[in-house]
Amino acid sequence: MARQYGVSELRAGAMLHDFETWTMLVPEPPTIDYGKWQNLNFEVLFNPPDSVVTDWLGKPRIAFTTNLNYVGKESTASLSAVWHIPIFDSPVFFEPVLGGTIHNGHLRDAPAGRRNLGSRYLFHLGFNIGIDVSDTMTAMFSLEHSSHLWLAGASTNDGLNRMGFRLGWKLD
Repeated sequence: MARQYGVSELRAGAMLHDFETWTMLVPEPPTIDYGKWQNLNFEVLFNPPDSVVTDWLGKPRIAFTTNLNYVGKESTASLSAVWHIPIFDSPVFFEPVLGGTIHNGHLRDAPAGRRNLGSRYLFHLGFNIGIDVSDTMTAMFSLEHSSHLWLAGASTNDGLNRMGFRLGWKLD
């Protein structure tokens, strides 16, 4: 049985920084600027508490995630709910992510190559598709989007997208 509130998994990986999702959806083969592998990603996942509320919500784990951009662009820290959904009776899983983030980027009037994020506090949305490599290790593809979704009353909303790969180490 998992320890209540304890750390259940540690994750680390690398993420592409600031790519446009639309360019990934066009019928032409997408071009990826490999110079945008600029984020180191770290995540700590906590066991959900036993409560009626977490049961009703599907027992999401709480995650503290940070994306550290090592070339001086936007770095983020997020607090999110992560739902772990096994795919059939296999080691493959899907994880929707929903939460909030704070960043050190520009709100408006950003220089070239930077984003106008409009608000210091943003929504954090994403998903992971992964596989249990062993009883203690996971590997996954992750896609994240941070935006204020026009709810903060700000006039700019460039949003920030990240995608990449992570490894996880289960602790319970």
